[in-house]
Order: sequence, then structure tokens, then C-alpha cells
Amino acid sequence: KEYVGMDPKFGYWRDTHLQICGSAVLSLHIRFILDWNYAAKQNLFITDRYFEEYKQERCGEEAVQIVASGPDSKWQNIRNVYLKMISKARRNIYIQTPYFIPDETIMNAIRIAAMSGVDVRVMIPCKPDHPFVYWATYSYIGDLLEAGAKCYTYDNGFHPKEVHLKENYKFYNQNIFFRFFSMLTKWFTRIWIIFPRIFLGIHVKGRKNKRKVKGAIMVSNHIHQLDAFFLVTTMYYRKCYVTMLESNLGFGIVSKYMRLAAAVPIPTERRLLRKFSEETGEILKKGRNVLFYPEAALMPYCDHIRNFLPGAFHYAVANERPILPCCFTFHKPKGIYKLFRRKKPVIHCNILEPYFIQPKETRKETIEHATKEVHDIMESFFIKHSDYYYENGNKKESE
Repeated sequence: KEYVGMDPKFGYWRDTHLQICGSAVLSLHIRFILDWNYAAKQNLFITDRYFEEYKQERCGEEAVQIVASGPDSKWQNIRNVYLKMISKARRNIYIQTPYFIPDETIMNAIRIAAMSGVDVRVMIPCKPDHPFVYWATYSYIGDLLEAGAKCYTYDNGFHPKEVHLKENYKFYNQNIFFRFFSMLTKWFTRIWIIFPRIFLGIHVKGRKNKRKVKGAIMVSNHIHQLDAFFLVTTMYYRKCYVTMLESNLGFGIVSKYMRLAAAVPIPTERRLLRKFSEETGEILKKGRNVLFYPEAALMPYCDHIRNFLPGAFHYAVANERPILPCCFTFHKPKGIYKLFRRKKPVIHCNILEPYFIQPKETRKETIEHATKEVHDIMESFFIKHSDYYYENGNKKESE
């Protein structure tokens, strides 16, 4: 019933259909019968009633060729046609698909097209019907965004509620009742986070560095759905806030939990963005740390440090605050982790030495310099300490 939009779990369901007229229909008809014969172990070709007298006719001006292939085919005809089309594109490539999991060759072709100036756009559903495939899709989407592609989600189905922040919205709520429940939520988080930390092999290094500064802008690579919780729960005696997209407030009870666990939405409206900047400055002066993800998008188990956006560094420069880089690295499973982490690496959370802003002639130059310096520091650390990394376009693995 989900296919007709009657399942409340998926809501509105959309499929793309097209109608073909003309001689190409015969090729589709034959392809259907071949598939039917293979699956049902029948031979419909001997049944006359499935075939009408074939008439050669032209119903339009567009040339149509039916291409077929499958697991039993010697050649990957459909995949090869896509590769040919992507490679030949000069103006635009528009892809709309529920499952975007290309192989390495297709992915490289799309990436090269985007970097060559071709208008590449990919649309995927907002709501997944297969969660594991959905997260795999997002891992490829993050890579395309880096290459300059534009990626969209189709939001006419199940999606987060529309979020509108009020004029008097308190980004860093200091209400005594909110702070009390926030404290309880944080301690509850410290309890349940123990289990994923053990499963993922999370090991925190550089704890002494977090005690060297207070009121710092923390930056980190975004490689796991729970990485913010891993960082926040290491700050036992110092409050740490985590910035998130405003739209993340639209997920009901999950959003409320995140809010109580010290998540702060970054507003999209300019009038509220000024208020957010002022409150961020005040909270930094009180010695609280604020975590930003300069890579912006989540990319699970990304094997390199992606390009940084300057937003986090703007707040560090504007408020004259130090930056505390945090870098997640990947390592080969050892000991008992070899039994249940054979396909995925274990994760180490590294808190690096604080970085202090070096003023330049203009604020813009200072922000750009800080952005590049911190990115280079984290990238060098990642390459040096991670067992799996990506450098200069080549996949590498430490000895």
C-alpha cells in the first residue's frame, strides 16, 4: 500500500512514469517476455495471443533504443550506456534516483564532469525505504558536493516539519528549568553512549588539550552520526554546545532530545543570524565551547579531510577566541574487534593542540588564513595517524 501513498510511514509516494509509442514498444514487449520466461520458467513466445501483428510506424521525432542487461548478461549494457552519456555531456547531467550507489568508474565520471563545469544535479528521496542504502547514498552525495555538483532531496513525501524560529528564540537557553533538564539529558547520554563507543572502538586521545583553553570554537571532521555525542561527552566539567542545521529541529522528540543535549540551530534568516552571532559571542565569553562542522555535510567514514567552509572561523576571529581542532581517525581492528569490525575500521577521537588566531591586515584575510591553517593541521594529522586515508587523488593504507 506504500506504492499508492497509503502507508503513513512513507506518506506520499512518487514514481516516474513515461509512455512510449511506436516501434520501440515491440522491444520492450520482447524484453518483458524474456524476463517472464526466465522467472516463471514458462515460454510465452509459443502463445499467439500475446503478440499482435507488428506494424512499422513512427509516432514522434525522437529516436528510441531499448537497452537491456542484467546479472546474467555478459556485458553491463545499461551501466555502459550511462557511462557513455555522462562522459559525453557538455552542458548538464540531471540524475533522479531512489538509490544512488554508483561504482567507482561512474562516480569518477560524474565527479570529473562536475569539476569540468558541467551542471551536475542529483535528486534523492528525503525519506528512505531502506535505511542502510540511504546512508550509503549520502556518503556518495557528500563526495559529489565537494566536486561542485548540486544535490537535492525530494521533500513532497515524509520529511521533517517546517521550522520557523520566533523573533525571541533563545539559541543558548539559560532558563533554570531548561538547564536542569539539559544536565539530566547530558548525564543520560554519557550512560547510553558507552555502548556505541565500545562497539565502534572509540578511543579518545589528547584530553589534556581540552583543558588548555576555554570558550573555544571547536571544529571537527563529520564522519559518523554520533560523532557530536562522542565529543560532547568528553567534556566532563565544561559545557559544550553543538551547532546543527535549523531544519534538524523538525524531527519531533528526537529534535527535543538533541536540543536538551546542547544542540544549537544555526538560523537561515539574516535577522536571526545576527541574534545567533551575538548570543554565540556571549556564551564564548562565559568559557563555554561551541562545536562547528566546517565540512558541513555528514559523510560516513570519509577517508580524507574535506574542504572547510569559513563560518566557524568567522566566529573565532570576531570574538577573538582560540580554535580547538578535533580529528577522527580510522584504524585497523585489533584483538576482539577483529571478530565484529572486519569490514569497518575502529575510530579514534583526537583532540589536537589549540590554535590561536594570527591577525592579518583585514578580517577577511585573517579568516581565510585561519581556515587554511586549521584545515592543513587536521589533514596532516589525519594522514599521519589514520590507517586509511586518501591523498592527492589516491587511496592509501598505512603499513
